Amino acid sequence: MLTLDYIIDNTDRHFNNFGFIRDANALSWLSVQPIYDSGTSMWCREVSAAIYGKSANSKKAFRSRHTSQIELVEDFSWLVVDLLEGIEDEYKKILSQAVWEPSKFEMRNRKLCAALRQRIELLKNTKAYKKRLKNSIHPFRSQRTARKYKRQQHDYYTTD
Repeated sequence: MLTLDYIIDNTDRHFNNFGFIRDANALSWLSVQPIYDSGTSMWCREVSAAIYGKSANSKKAFRSRHTSQIELVEDFSWLVVDLLEGIEDEYKKILSQAVWEPSKFEMRNRKLCAALRQRIELLKNTKAYKKRLKNSIHPFRSQRTARKYKRQQHDYYTTD
C-alpha cells in the first residue's frame, strides 16, 4: 500500500482508510483489505503546469514526506519494478478514454504520464528500495527475464 501510494503520489493515507479482513466466527485474520481511498493521488489537485514526479509531501500520511514514508516498507522482494516498464503508455490510453475532449487535456495527460514514470524511477533509487532489494532474492534480476514474464502474462490475459 505504501509503495503504491509512493508511485501514485497519494497524499491521503492515514489510519482511517485501510484495514484488515477477519473471519467473523473464528476472529482470525484473513488478509489485508484491498486498497481504497486513493482519490487524492496522481496530482489531482495540481494545475497541469505544477505536475511533476518529484513532489514529496504526503499531507495525511504516516510520515510527512513520501521519501521518509517509503522507508517504512521492510521488504521489496515482491515488487518487480521492471514489469512497470511502459505503464505510462497504458495510463495514457486510460486517460484518453476518460475525458470528453481528450485534445483539451493532452498536455495534462502527457505530464501525468511523465510524472508516473518519474515516480517509478525515484522509487528504484530510494535508499529503502536499494538496501532491501539487495538483501532479498528477486525473481527478475535481469530486464530480459522481466520482459519475458511480462509477454507471458500479456499472452495469458489476451487469449480467449
